Amino acid sequence: MKYYYQMEIKHDGLGKFKIVKGETQYEAEQKANTQMEQWNEIYDKKLKKEKREQEKIEQQEFIVEQINKAQHETEAAKLKMIDIRDYLKNSLKEKPIKFDILKSKTKFNEEKPVRKLPYGEVEIESRPVLDNFAPEIGILDKIIKSRIIKKNRIAEEKLSRAIEEYDIRVEENKKADKKFSKELEYWGKRKKAFYKNKNNENASIDEDKFKYESGDAATTSKFFKLVLSRSSYPKYFKKDFTLDFNSESRILVVDFKLPELEDMPRLKEVKFIKSRKTFEKSYISDSELKENYDNFLYQTSLKIINDICKSDYMSLVESVVFNGWIETIDKRTGKDVTLCILSVQATREQFLSINLERISPKECFKGLKGVSSVKLHTVTPIAPILQINKEDKRFISSYEVMKNIDDSQNIAAMDWKDFEHLIREIFEREFAIDSGEVKVTQSSRDGGVDAVAFDPDPLRGGKIVIQAKRYTNVVGVSAVRDLYGTVIKEGAIKGILVTTADYGSDAYDFAKDKPLTLLNGSNLLHLLGKHGHKAKIDLKEAKLILEENKK
Repeated sequence: MKYYYQMEIKHDGLGKFKIVKGETQYEAEQKANTQMEQWNEIYDKKLKKEKREQEKIEQQEFIVEQINKAQHETEAAKLKMIDIRDYLKNSLKEKPIKFDILKSKTKFNEEKPVRKLPYGEVEIESRPVLDNFAPEIGILDKIIKSRIIKKNRIAEEKLSRAIEEYDIRVEENKKADKKFSKELEYWGKRKKAFYKNKNNENASIDEDKFKYESGDAATTSKFFKLVLSRSSYPKYFKKDFTLDFNSESRILVVDFKLPELEDMPRLKEVKFIKSRKTFEKSYISDSELKENYDNFLYQTSLKIINDICKSDYMSLVESVVFNGWIETIDKRTGKDVTLCILSVQATREQFLSINLERISPKECFKGLKGVSSVKLHTVTPIAPILQINKEDKRFISSYEVMKNIDDSQNIAAMDWKDFEHLIREIFEREFAIDSGEVKVTQSSRDGGVDAVAFDPDPLRGGKIVIQAKRYTNVVGVSAVRDLYGTVIKEGAIKGILVTTADYGSDAYDFAKDKPLTLLNGSNLLHLLGKHGHKAKIDLKEAKLILEENKK
């Protein structure tokens, strides 16, 4: 049979090639289409098979990935349980906090600017001159003078362009040099400021170290706040505590916020269920959770005491009292309450004689005559062995002033004793919201303590120093410095300065980033109005009245 028509067909996916023949063009095309359909069918089956195999591989990889994820979460959960169980033992490996480790050892790591000229070094001597572009004069040029004139004109134009380009390069280099000089100057200033701040901070640490080693009570409290804030705690700890050091009794009292039962980890294991393609989590029993919780709190109390004792290299603290507090909800009233659930006291000598690696935390706590309920997770309140002392021999009896105040009263001209008691009344009402207490001290009129407020919150509260300044002139920075010194000396958490006048900018600048609040006459009138009393402040009138009273 003789074929008159033929055509080439190929299938890239299968890598097939064939020459199809036919007696007619139609026959050849039909054969080609039939062959291509067969190839496409074979190729589709191949693709589906490859897809199924790929999906199978991906499914297996997914399952392996999820199983590994489950195993990872299980291992992490086990480590958390181990950390809780060995919390006290692990803390024994921590190095004691010392002042020297607080010093900054960082170096100024900002790279020094590099001088970069866009055109490199441009020498003044290289300024273009006409000789650089002098034209060659030939015989014909000498005969035809216009040719020389033209060549000279072209040379002068070239010189002009060269000079212009040269001047641009010089100017750009000058700008770059000027920019570099400024960058270098600013870099030098930043470097100087960096080391000045570093040296000031390190000098402040040295000063605190000296004060601590000299037995200063306020600095001792500050040091142990630092010790506890830098100690290691689980992530669910908020590092919320208050402490107070009595230099006479040498007793350090720590009020520490403890985690609640719900904060504790309870995940035991994670499994990936292939059939359902889901994770299944299992948890420790409620009894085991409660046992872990109780044991953890006992360990915490011992850890805090240990952190203090081993960091107290001057042996200033003779005894430590740890009070553990819980913020929870009173199931009877639904109100938020703060309860002390365990309290323990230990002398330094007594505590350092204990081998903490071998003890039972609960038995050790009981051996130290610690006070707590039988089961801590029941959150049964107990009376702390010792609370932060609020007694001060300087406190005097107070009297009411506010009830006699009206909008005709110029409080900038009132008796200074009455003014101090007025301030006490105002803040007493402010702190009354949280059951706070404000007491007036004996007036020394030397810039010392005029009143002391006590915020009863065992975790965020403490002593607050209040000073009252019945001034008719701007209060300078010296009064604010005096207040800050009093805050440090008193071991207070904050200082408040109240005046009938206003403060200078230097006073406000000094108060920045310090635990100080400055209230001027406007703020004072606002506080009075807040508690239902009106008054006025007229500084000019007050000056005249006070001058008259002196006569």
